[in-house]
Amino acid sequence: MPATIGDIPIPEPSPHFLALRHALRRACPDGGLAVGCSGGPDSLALVAAAVAETPQVHALIIDHGLQQDHAAVAATAAATARRLGAEAEIIPVTVPAAAVARGGVEAAARAVRLDALTARAAALGLDVGLAHTQDDLAENQLISSLRGQPNSMRPVSVRGPVVVRRPFLGVRRADTTGAMKELGVDYWDDPMNSDPSFLRVAIRRQIIPQLAAVIGGDPVAALARAAAIGADNAGFVAAAAEKQLAELTDTDGRLSVTLACRPEPLRRAVIAAWLTGHAVAVSAKKLAAIDYLLTDWHGQGPVAVGKAGAGRRLVVTRKGGKLAVAAGGPSLPAAPAPGGRRQLPDRPPTPHPPLNTTVTKDQPRDDDHPPSPPGTSQRLRR
Repeated sequence: MPATIGDIPIPEPSPHFLALRHALRRACPDGGLAVGCSGGPDSLALVAAAVAETPQVHALIIDHGLQQDHAAVAATAAATARRLGAEAEIIPVTVPAAAVARGGVEAAARAVRLDALTARAAALGLDVGLAHTQDDLAENQLISSLRGQPNSMRPVSVRGPVVVRRPFLGVRRADTTGAMKELGVDYWDDPMNSDPSFLRVAIRRQIIPQLAAVIGGDPVAALARAAAIGADNAGFVAAAAEKQLAELTDTDGRLSVTLACRPEPLRRAVIAAWLTGHAVAVSAKKLAAIDYLLTDWHGQGPVAVGKAGAGRRLVVTRKGGKLAVAAGGPSLPAAPAPGGRRQLPDRPPTPHPPLNTTVTKDQPRDDDHPPSPPGTSQRLRR
């Protein structure tokens, strides 16, 4: 066990730092790690634990340029990582205004940050290390559930050619901040983490404490377990969806409507993977609307899924037993969104009442007939 990391002595005892090192040993192989480092306690703690446990650590500080003192924060984070014994570099990035308008500043910055991290890690030949804790896992479980599309961070995932590791999903935020105090390392406290107008912060500072009061205990571990189970189930469905997508997609990227005969969780996963392959952002609302093109087909029009440029919409159409992504008519003017950054996405559309029909022999019912003339009952045509 090293007596120091970089030029910082490791005190005895240091139970928080030891917990982080054990977590890293379990989660990471013998190779090096490119750590996404903001200068906060979680990411600096990951840098410190990685220096103690892995042969090569490269701290990547992504400077989004979103805050007034961003350059000084990035420089301090790099200097601290070097003190801990890691290589460090600052990577400036630009967060597109259109992405901020579409999904909020946090989501837009996260996407740009992950792209920059994975690109640099690939060049270095290293896995990416992210310092999300069990607290982050629980918060993400609540936030994604409120958005109607539960998802979970996985301990190991793949982004392009790079493996992304989250070794701290089993440890608490108190361990990362405690480790920094044990080592005597100062860290940056992001002011956005104190702004309750962000949903994530409101969940952390208001909702989770209220849940603790209601159940008479800490809800984080239970929420994290639920998230882990969901992640395992989602991984199983995603693997099946990948196989189905390969079988049901033609050489032009069109998706066969025989997908309608598959179970709903598998259908949704296939649709999500298919949209992602067409560079379309996935949402619960889009998945529900496209699923209705498959399972409740009665000649309805295309589903808008984005913008195609030149003022035109990107739509999903159904024709000839296939779903296709194509440029549609002109985009409709967007309605002004209510103020406040805690706005959640629209809920999925309310489904039609189920039809008393049965799909047999791996075929959807009544494919691709035109809409009824005005005044004709759609239900009679079905």
